[in-house]
Amino acid sequence: MRPREPRLSINAGTAHGENTTVNGATTLQGWVETPLSIFSKHASLVIMPSVDLYTLPLSPPCRAVLLTAKALDVDVNEILCDPRTGETRTPEFLKMNPCHQIPTMKDGNLVIGESRAIMMYLANKYGEKCLGLYPNCPEERAVVDNLLFFDMGLTSRYTGFYRPIIFGDAKAIDDSAKASTQEGLELLEALLTSRGGPWAAGEKMTIADHALIASVSSIHVHKKYFNFDKLPKVQEWMKLCETKMKDYSIANGPGLKDYEEFQLASFAKKLGGN
Repeated sequence: MRPREPRLSINAGTAHGENTTVNGATTLQGWVETPLSIFSKHASLVIMPSVDLYTLPLSPPCRAVLLTAKALDVDVNEILCDPRTGETRTPEFLKMNPCHQIPTMKDGNLVIGESRAIMMYLANKYGEKCLGLYPNCPEERAVVDNLLFFDMGLTSRYTGFYRPIIFGDAKAIDDSAKASTQEGLELLEALLTSRGGPWAAGEKMTIADHALIASVSSIHVHKKYFNFDKLPKVQEWMKLCETKMKDYSIANGPGLKDYEEFQLASFAKKLGGN
């Protein structure tokens, strides 16, 4: 897939011949000619920040990065890359990321993996207008970092639940892995309760919410195995994410549907009706 050109937005009403900076992007102001002559003198062309993201939409970490990018208005050139078919182990990909993982992000000469590291980077570089997403205050940032690391633990618990079935030879649910995942969800319930706000870190949405909702919405695919009735705060927070996160239906919706179809089909094949 070829990287897309930088996304342009047209803003009218600025003086001809001036250049400004908007959200870290170069703004070229002046005449804009189009074949249909839609735009007129005194319009501005805003080149939005754009990054390449090697991704697979059904991957929860990839969806978490997209949620952060949408919140920051960073244009993402999605380059589909499926580890299941060996696309992360080609010489070209391994040269870029020896850890053969997705998501992998390329921004100029910088190439990094690990979804949470990518989210931190995007917020640090492009978040001057959205400081609340990843606060500069050390104490507030520590809370967000704590939640990001908590999400890693929750993901690890959940991976122990599904991976032996999806990618192994297991023919039955591991009760200990199931119980561990349920415990992780109940710990999230306790964290949401203790913070006292509608969001994971308190009163404001942060990148921790992006990471956590990508994970928890994926776990929810297997809700028949987990007791979400014991998680009223989690359910309330999930609905908040769905309704208040920018472009949630685009960044998390289609990939989550793909994930659900893949997971449930794999479970049905291995477990039958269990």
